[in-house]
Amino acid sequence: MKDRNYGIDILKFIAAIMITNSHYIPLYENHNISFATLGVHGNALFFFVSGFFLTNIENKDGKYVRFDYWIKKKIIRLWPTLIVFFVFANLIFAKNINWYDFLLAGEYWFVRCFIISFSIIYFIIKYFKKYTKQILAITIILTAILILILPKQNGSIYHSFHYICYFSSMMLGVNISLYKERIITKNLFVDFILCAVSFLMYFVIMIFGKGKTDNWYYIQLLAALPLLSFLYYSYKVVSYKWCSKLASYKIWPFIFFVSSLTYEIYIVQFSVITDAYNKWYPLNTIIVFGLILSVAYILRVLTNIFLQLFSSKDWNFKQLIRL
Repeated sequence: MKDRNYGIDILKFIAAIMITNSHYIPLYENHNISFATLGVHGNALFFFVSGFFLTNIENKDGKYVRFDYWIKKKIIRLWPTLIVFFVFANLIFAKNINWYDFLLAGEYWFVRCFIISFSIIYFIIKYFKKYTKQILAITIILTAILILILPKQNGSIYHSFHYICYFSSMMLGVNISLYKERIITKNLFVDFILCAVSFLMYFVIMIFGKGKTDNWYYIQLLAALPLLSFLYYSYKVVSYKWCSKLASYKIWPFIFFVSSLTYEIYIVQFSVITDAYNKWYPLNTIIVFGLILSVAYILRVLTNIFLQLFSSKDWNFKQLIRL
């Protein structure tokens, strides 16, 4: 794991924690459901990291991978897990399933969003690689324009306009990946403070705009800037040597385990989250997260079995349990 980007693992770990916590409303219902937050930042990190890994679309000989072959690999990573989960959830949790679930990912909007965004970014990198910074700026402007002309939605625009709000996060990940050598990391403390300020500024802005139906509604658009700033400085913070040092400690296998299952954690948590352990608050949050991790890993193993079952290759039992 010498060549592994430990910082990206940590960002995926944080994203998994944030996203899960945002869905913990049943666990906080006897105390303060406002604790169930951080979903926007978790989603933004999730999309940012995905964009970070999209820039390599070339073969070893320098030629571009054909789009159909490239997108096929992305679909194979995403859809078999969903198919296995829907069948698994139907048998274990009595979850109703239909063709919309199998073909279009059902309630898992981010899967559809990924495929659409991946496809767009493939062609951006192939034909407009030199202009990704300008395209990032354009995506921010287009997001604002679309939200200005579309009907107002209740609550947060980041919950109502998933497809367009998080595309900028993914494009920022693309840019960071392409120009990471140019990112200067001189002062961890300063970068951490700027990351924290960006994080808080998002909430400050949303206080004025979230849930409003008058012109204050549009103030939410300004929150896109500290959200992107949070992503940028988060990446800077995990680019220092402390990440590599952390990887030598006993806690690292747990961080790696969670970060490797981020996608599965996102999928299974809706069926696993329960208020059955609320009497042990706040330990219930840890207990439920442990259950989510267990089911997420089972889903990964079942998906590996499913993929090998329909493969022409011989069984590889070590691959079945790999992360």
